[in-house]
Amino acid sequence: MNFDYWFRYFFKNGHLGFCILIMESFLLHIGEINIESEYLKSIRLNKEIIVGQKVAPELKILKMEGSKIIDPEIITIGNSRVNSFRANMFAPYRFYNFSRVTTNFSHYLSIVKKFDNLKMVIVILEPFQFRKIEGQKKGPFRIKRKSRTIKQIVKNFYTISKRDIFKLHETPSFFGINGHLLNRGIRSLDGSVYAGKQHLKTNTDQEKKFAQYKSKNSSPTDKDMFQYLDSDINPRSLELYRELVHYAEEKNITVVGITMPYAEEIQSTLNSNKKEFNLYHLLQTPNGQDQLRSVSEFYFNFSELEKLGSSNNEMIDRIHPSEKICARILLKMMENKAFEKIIPKIDTQYIRHKIESTPLPLMDIFSQLK
Repeated sequence: MNFDYWFRYFFKNGHLGFCILIMESFLLHIGEINIESEYLKSIRLNKEIIVGQKVAPELKILKMEGSKIIDPEIITIGNSRVNSFRANMFAPYRFYNFSRVTTNFSHYLSIVKKFDNLKMVIVILEPFQFRKIEGQKKGPFRIKRKSRTIKQIVKNFYTISKRDIFKLHETPSFFGINGHLLNRGIRSLDGSVYAGKQHLKTNTDQEKKFAQYKSKNSSPTDKDMFQYLDSDINPRSLELYRELVHYAEEKNITVVGITMPYAEEIQSTLNSNKKEFNLYHLLQTPNGQDQLRSVSEFYFNFSELEKLGSSNNEMIDRIHPSEKICARILLKMMENKAFEKIIPKIDTQYIRHKIESTPLPLMDIFSQLK
């Protein structure tokens, strides 16, 4: 923050400048803005913090800069559905989670090119990535750092409700509005997402939640990711995915494609309407599965919870798998001898122990936060 500028502004504009200085100082103090230095320091000190910004998120910047310090050997890239892959699952290999950064295959390639010691890249493959309207564009992944103007400062401050301000409390390991209020956000040490108090929910809590979803009569597939799936597979998407795999193979990096599960209600809706969700069905056919495996030898389809030995109770909500599900996915992949040969040091007994260590279905069983 440029204090010299603000003090000159204060003397020039009197009380208005003072008010703006107070607003910016407040946002800075709670970690809603300019959290990057604190975030990077926590990684260097190996002391985890949680950043949950609400009005001025710097997610992509934090992840890209933080991952440079970690210099990962294994990464996962995709939307928020890969939030719960954790570094401790992949120990002793260095790991970083690029969830919520991009779903563009060309951008995946840009991220992979930034690291010299990668062994493996785990990418989520979603039907919407192959729809024709998606418009997967070829080009580098760029992040724009936004300059802060007076208008933005005032707007950001007034986005915070009075109720939120009065509910804020000091939580040393948490930063940002959502971090302080919900104890929720991204973990500095591996880029995964900490889901707050949800990890304390019991199986009974989960059964009630999914019953409430059904009682609301809202469409389980109304999100953008389920729209425009009535098309064929976009060959351009396959081409960009193939370019990622080809580059990785030249650098001796293994690209692993995975399809992750949805809650049973969404799975049932997808299965029941082949016309509206044609693209999903095409990718589930033997021919569709073969197309994905023709791009990368390692493709795993985990679209059904039952085949993972899991259930709705281990879903954070209708689309986000929990740590237990992500751990089950890794165990299933380790059953593949060719996959295991690439990362043989993964401790599968430790992972099984963690899954069985608590009856709570959403517990953050691989957490490094004390």
